[in-house]
Formats: sequence, structure tokens, C-alpha cells
Amino acid sequence: MKNFKRLLCLSLGAVMLLGALVACGKDEPEGVDSGSDTDSDVLESIGGSETETQWETDENGFVVDDIPDTTYDGKIINIVGWENAKDYTLPDDGGDGGAQLLSMIYLNRLSVEARLDVQFEINYMVGKGGDGGASQEALINEISSGASKYDLIQNYSLFPAVMAQRGLLVNFNNLEYPHLNMPWWPESIRAQWEQYDSLYFVANNSSAQSLRMMLVMYSNTDMITREGLQDPVELVLSGDWTVEKMIQYARAFESQAANTPGEIYGLVVDDHSRTDVLYYGAGFHSTENDANGVAKPTWTDAGYRTRVSNYLDTLVSFFKSNAVEIANDSRELMVQKKTALMIAAMSTLEAQKGDTTYAAIPIPKLDKDSEYRTIHNNAFDMWCIPKSAADAELSGLVIEAIASSEYRNIAPYYFETVLKDRYSQNANGMKVFDIIRSSVTYDFGRLCQFALEDTVEYMWRRSFVIYPSGSAPIKTPNNTLESQWTTSGTKIETGIMKLLADFRNNNRAS
Repeated sequence: MKNFKRLLCLSLGAVMLLGALVACGKDEPEGVDSGSDTDSDVLESIGGSETETQWETDENGFVVDDIPDTTYDGKIINIVGWENAKDYTLPDDGGDGGAQLLSMIYLNRLSVEARLDVQFEINYMVGKGGDGGASQEALINEISSGASKYDLIQNYSLFPAVMAQRGLLVNFNNLEYPHLNMPWWPESIRAQWEQYDSLYFVANNSSAQSLRMMLVMYSNTDMITREGLQDPVELVLSGDWTVEKMIQYARAFESQAANTPGEIYGLVVDDHSRTDVLYYGAGFHSTENDANGVAKPTWTDAGYRTRVSNYLDTLVSFFKSNAVEIANDSRELMVQKKTALMIAAMSTLEAQKGDTTYAAIPIPKLDKDSEYRTIHNNAFDMWCIPKSAADAELSGLVIEAIASSEYRNIAPYYFETVLKDRYSQNANGMKVFDIIRSSVTYDFGRLCQFALEDTVEYMWRRSFVIYPSGSAPIKTPNNTLESQWTTSGTKIETGIMKLLADFRNNNRAS
């Protein structure tokens, strides 16, 4: 009887998910070919593999996972969940029925529980930066409490490194699951996050929150083409969407911006923190692995600092112009169509309510010979296993099941339909969406910055914009990347070395 109920729940879940996917296809705006992607095209865009791998696929073209067909007899899985983004990760209900995505995410949770015959018991806790470390320490205290018996942690991306450093997490390399060779796991997890054979946190590339938090640029096709400029979508596909082009396009609106302040902008950056994309998008990093695969700060190299400083000179001159604005929570300027270019999260499209005036494009690269690079807003979801887990192997299997399910259910709906199909102006626009997603990169130092003695992001921001209270570029002879390195470099370098030593030592002790 128990197996029958489990099978029934799985069948109902599959039917409801399929129905949702079919229904959303019926609601496409005119002019969008919702059938333009074959199953194999969708699969390729969802997968994060950077190498040629042959997998077994199902009748819909999705890679088949290797999770065993077993049951855990209703076992309780105790989870610390991320309250700030629970609706997009582990919701406690299906919402009011008005939001299709939220309902699907809840259904996805239920289908995973049914597949493994487990029950999720979730204690939601706040997780965010900018609160002086209060929510981070509250989570750590909860995890390290002698009374806590959690099996999983799902939280804000900047917290896991601190928990790993304090010896609270299980090393995934000692477990059977998750299987990080599968396409729902970006290869850069191992390339960037694995240090000294230690891997303490993972993030899949198909969760709604991960997709929503990709930081991109938006171009107002109408405004740009009226100025006689080539569509940036075409420039992206030809490999010509560069920093130089971005500056040229934004400056085309400089006189209009000066004459009608507050009404026209060439470029708006949604919050000072979003300026980080111009650093990483240009191909720079805060850390890079050495020949032994160990993370090192990039700024220890004087030549690297010089290249970044030269780039800063170009940007600061540009940002002092009337064409540019760094504004706090400025997404309304997109809704009002007041800016030609905008830097914001992918989720900003949701406020457009089907309006395709703005095309999503990647952050410009440094030059034509570079590659496009996309980073996340820090508010994306990470998974860890605390040492208090009753069965760490089962916890790893649950993580794999959730990621696999999001890959075949959530990403096809949210990324392919809600975002790509709905907001692409044409087939070229659809290709650009895939470029954005396939170019996501993870920087170890950025991810681990809360565990360091100084924050790596501040190296960039303090050399570029007033941080944290203002918005105007303030680079001066006394406030440069070189001066920031003199002030903070030793602390950052020491912090990274100590973090890696703790990773190595904690792994030996486990």
C-alpha cells in the first residue's frame, strides 16, 4: 500500500508538471515561437557541462539520473532552509495559485519527497549580507548547537564557506552523491570550489533562484536603433559586444541626459554592488587557481593590478559623464523605459510583464578576443550537509534528487518559457539567453569573502564608487586599486591562506 501511494503521488506530480508546461506554452505573446527549441536544444542550454559527455536520455531528451529506485519509509529529513528566498527554493506551500512558478516549485518539492518517500521538516532562517553578520552567526549557532540534528542546510551563498572553515560541514568528496559529473552541476564547482580535495558546498544551475540571480545587461532596442546604432543582440552574436561598445552606446545619450535630467539615461546600474559585473565580465577575478589547483589572490601580481587599474581609469571617466547613473533599486527606470542600457538581475524581467522592449544581453567583455562571463548576485542558493546529519549519504542523495528534478522541471519552465520564450524579440535573442546562461562563472574568493579578514569585493568598489553610502565614482591618487592593495592586500592574502588551511585540516580530521 505504501509503495502504491508513493507511485500515485509521483504519477500525479508528473501529470501536473506536464500540464503546467503545456499550459504556459499556450500563454505565449504574439510573435514568439514557443516551439523553436527542440528537446535537445533545451537540454543543451540547461546542461552546464563544458566537455563532450555522452549520457543516457529519456523520451523528452533529458539526461537520466542514476538515483536508485528505493524508498526510505517516510524518513524525516530535517533542513535549515533559507527564509528570504524560500518561495524559490523550498516553499512551505504552493502559494495562492496566482503564481505559476511558485506553485511548480512547491510541486517539485512534493515530487522529490514522494520519489524518495521522505518528509522534509524545514526550519526557515534569515540569510543575507549587510546585517553585520547577525543572520550568519545565528545560522552557525543553530548548526553548532548540541541540540541541533539537521540533515541539510540550504542557504545564502556567502555563508557556507564560513561554516566550512569552522568545521561544521561534511566534505562532499567523501560521499557517493551528489554526482557532480551530471549536467545539472556546473563543472566550475569542482574547478573553483574544490580545494585540497575538500568540497563543502554545491549549487545547481537549474534552481529558480540561481536563474533569477544571474546579473545581466538589458538593452532598449527602440532607443538604441533610433540613434542609428546596431542592435546589441547582433553585436553579442558576432562577438563584438565589448566595453568599448557599451561606452559608445551609453555616451550616445549623454547630451539628452544632460538636457533632461532624470528622464533619459545611457546606462543605469541597479545599485553600486552591481558594478562588480564590469570587473568579472571583463575577465578579471579576485582569485585564480595556481598550477596545483590552489586558490591565490590575483592582485598579488603587480602586472595584474596594473591591468585592472588601467581598466578602472576608463570606467571612472565614463561613469563621471551625464550618461550614467548608479541608482538604488532603480528597476522602475526600465519599466518607464528611461534608460538605453541597464545592469540588473535576470529577475528584473518579471517586472516587465511581457513587454519585450528590453533585450537581455551579457555583460560586455573586455575585447573581441575575450569570452562573455556572467556572475550571480550573491543571493543565490547553496547546499551543504552539516556534520550533525543522521545519514550524510542520504542527505547527499536528497541534494542530487532536488537538483535533477529542478533540471527537468523548473529550468525548462522558468528559463526556457517564462524568460527566454517570453522576452526574446526573435531567434537571435533566444540564442543570447543561452550565451548568458552558459557563461556563468564562479569566483572562489568572491564566494568566500565573509570568511576573509577583508572583503574582496571592496577592493574593486572602493577603487571605483563611494561605498557603502554613496554612488559617485571617487577614484583619486589616494584611492586606487594599488592603494587598496597596500591597505587590505595582506589581510586578504592571509585570510585566503588561513581559509584553505582550515579546509585542509578539517578534511583530515573528518
